Amino acid sequence: MKSAYLRLQASKNFSRPNLGEALTSGRVTVSGQSDTGRSSPNSCQRFEPLLIVDDAQRNQRKLLRFLEDIVEYGEAAREPLATSSLERFVTDGDIRHLVYYRVQCVSEAVKNVLALDPEIASRAPEIPWARVKTIGNVFRHEYGNVAAAVIWRTVTGKDLPALIAVARRELERLNA
Repeated sequence: MKSAYLRLQASKNFSRPNLGEALTSGRVTVSGQSDTGRSSPNSCQRFEPLLIVDDAQRNQRKLLRFLEDIVEYGEAAREPLATSSLERFVTDGDIRHLVYYRVQCVSEAVKNVLALDPEIASRAPEIPWARVKTIGNVFRHEYGNVAAAVIWRTVTGKDLPALIAVARRELERLNA
């Protein structure tokens, strides 16, 4: 049986014992697929609710996940370069592509963080947010024109570690 996500239309959060009341009162919208695989947006029959959250809670979880992605992919981009040289990075396509991909993931996570919490840019003005946000597009569309030395300096220098530090700080702030 497939699970359905429930989205609250009211600002009140419902606990599981109140689920039946919430569903019958029209205060909750059910969407997903039944166990037959057919879409059933207006029926709660044969659905097993996975969780009930409001939009603010959902956005908070997404924000946490994207900040965690910045830390995870940022550290993963730095890892293969810790024992490598610029010359090896330039000539070893496997390492270079691995690092490019991970930096793209960081860029995508930054784009999503900025969409969910635009104020982060004012809390961390030392980060070139617009540049980080667009570097993923450069990698995807101008991949042949990206100088390996620029990526090397970005990942091994101060830029990426500073971004990782800000993401960690924001995670601490949100989890406090």
